[in-house]
Amino acid sequence: MYGPPGCGKSLLAETFPSILPPLTEKARYEVMSLYQLAKVKLSSYIKPPFRSPHHSSSAVSLVGGGANPIPGEISLANHGVLFLDELAEFPKRTLDILRQPLETGKVTISRTASTATYPAHFIIIAAMNPCSCGYLVSKHAYCTCTPKLISSYQNRVSGPILDRFNLLLHLQSVSLTSAPLQANESSEKIRKRVMEARERQYERYGEQRGNGVSIELF
Repeated sequence: MYGPPGCGKSLLAETFPSILPPLTEKARYEVMSLYQLAKVKLSSYIKPPFRSPHHSSSAVSLVGGGANPIPGEISLANHGVLFLDELAEFPKRTLDILRQPLETGKVTISRTASTATYPAHFIIIAAMNPCSCGYLVSKHAYCTCTPKLISSYQNRVSGPILDRFNLLLHLQSVSLTSAPLQANESSEKIRKRVMEARERQYERYGEQRGNGVSIELF
């Protein structure tokens, strides 16, 4: 999601899990095992997990590792959502490490004493400003960035990473006083449509499979 500050990028990402169906029994046990290995508490093993690491997070905390390899954020987001806010602020090397897990749905951590492979089937959502000041496409503020600065900021995210996103959304700030009032659809209604779509996919392939990838998601 691209857009100026305050247009609702983070809010949309944080509410996204509310339209996802509950975890299956198999997925619950898998998520429970990963969280116990990482010694991290999870409030519910019924709802899909939502992980939002800070952009200052290290590659090890994101992918996993340590002397005794433990799951990282991408494995803790297994069967759920990984949200990367301020995508351009993440180190480029850290983002490039995500390329293989996004393709294979798993991450392998090799150490001298042992090798561990953890699942990493997750939906990735990212948000970033269009430029350093954030107001390149804003209708309510003036951008102070030079063309060179804008290009440098946007190039922080490599092409191979962007290619792994199926949807690119350009958002704009909306004035609540001038915007027309529209009837909002509840998350529950949307979740029912998502569940119906998942059921059709299951009938088609005989397994739970998303359109974007050929790996098991839920």
